[in-house]
Amino acid sequence: MALERLIKRAIEECKCTLPEHYLIPRRNRDHSYDPTRAAQGYIGGLRELLAIAEVKVRSYDFRHHAVSRALSNPQVPLEAA
Repeated sequence: MALERLIKRAIEECKCTLPEHYLIPRRNRDHSYDPTRAAQGYIGGLRELLAIAEVKVRSYDFRHHAVSRALSNPQVPLEAA
């Protein structure tokens, strides 16, 4: 289901119609897409995926989750968490 939505978005919104086009293309400053270039870094790709999935997160949500998991593990020292 999610992959189908991603492919549909790539074709309809981003104009990614050729096999060599990226599924998550780079967004230009004018909010158009360049299907021949990948999204900038993993942060850009992550932001695009979260936007497609309509998931709202803050910039520190993932870091806080990682710290919480580290603190709950008795094998991880407090300093490392």
